[in-house]
Amino acid sequence: MPELVKEKWSYNIRESVFCVAITHDAKYIVVGANDKNLYFLDGRGNKLWEYEIGQWVHSVDITYKGNYIVAGTGDYDVCFFNNTGELLWKYKTGGDVNSVSITPGGDYIAVGTADWKIGLLDVINGKLLWRYGVSQMVSGVALTPAAEYIVSGCGDRYIYFQNKNGKLLWKFETNGEVYDVDISFNGNLIIAGGEDKYIYLLNKKGKLLFKKYIGGEIYGVRITPDGEFIVAGVNNNYVYLLNKTGKEIWKYETKGSVYEVDITPNAKHIAVASRDRKLYLLQNLITPSKKLSFLHKKYV
Repeated sequence: MPELVKEKWSYNIRESVFCVAITHDAKYIVVGANDKNLYFLDGRGNKLWEYEIGQWVHSVDITYKGNYIVAGTGDYDVCFFNNTGELLWKYKTGGDVNSVSITPGGDYIAVGTADWKIGLLDVINGKLLWRYGVSQMVSGVALTPAAEYIVSGCGDRYIYFQNKNGKLLWKFETNGEVYDVDISFNGNLIIAGGEDKYIYLLNKKGKLLFKKYIGGEIYGVRITPDGEFIVAGVNNNYVYLLNKTGKEIWKYETKGSVYEVDITPNAKHIAVASRDRKLYLLQNLITPSKKLSFLHKKYV
C-alpha cells in the first residue's frame, strides 16, 4: 500500500502544544503552548520569534498571507500581532478566550469565551461589534472570509450559526460538549467535533449531512475552504483525514493527545499541536485539492 502521509518535521516545545494555525502556503506557522508563550515559525520549522504572553495561550489564528496573528489567552485577552512579533493591540473580554478566528484578509475576528459569550471584533481598532450570550462556555468559533457567517461550538452541546450582525439563524444539538468547529469559505458546510466522539457535518441550513464516530474525544477540527477534506485532532493521539463524505483517508499517530490541527487550502500540509510537547508538520501525499477558485483577492 502506498504511503499516504508523512512527517516533514517536528519542533519541540517546553510544555504541551495547545493550539496552531498555518498560512495558505505553509510558509508560516503560529503556535500557542502551555509554557505561556506564542511561537512563530517558518515552513521549515525554524523559530522566527517567541513572545511571552504570561498566561496560557488557548487559541491562535493567522491571516491568509501571514501578515497578522491573533491569540486568545487565559487572562481574558484577545492579542493582535503583526508577523514581526509586535503587539498591536489587546481587547479585554470577560473570561478566558477559548477560541479566536480571523478572516483571511484580517478584517474581523470571531471570539469565543469562557463567560458564555460569542463576539465579533473589528480588527482596525479592536472594537467589539456585537456580543451574543449562550448558556455555557464557548469552546470553538470560525467565520467565513467576509464574516457573513459565524459558527460556534459550546459547552451546552449546541452548534450555533449566526449572520454578520449576530442574529442567530439556527442551532443544532449534539450529544456532548462541542469543542471545535469550522466552516467552508462559502458557508455551505460546517464541521464540528467534541466530547461525544463524533464528527458532525452540517449544511448552511443546519441539516445534518453525516456524523462519524471517531475513537476518542475530538479536540480540533478543520475543513478545507472548498469543503473537500476534513482533518481532526483526537485525544487518542491520532490525526484523522477524511473526505467530504466522511470516509477515512488516513490517520497519523503522535505520542500524546492532539489538541489542535490546521490544514492548508490545497490539503497538502497539516499542522498538529500535541500534548507530547511537539508541533508536527505533516505532508498529505494523496492528490491535493485543486479547487482554488474560492480564493478571491478581495478576501486576502
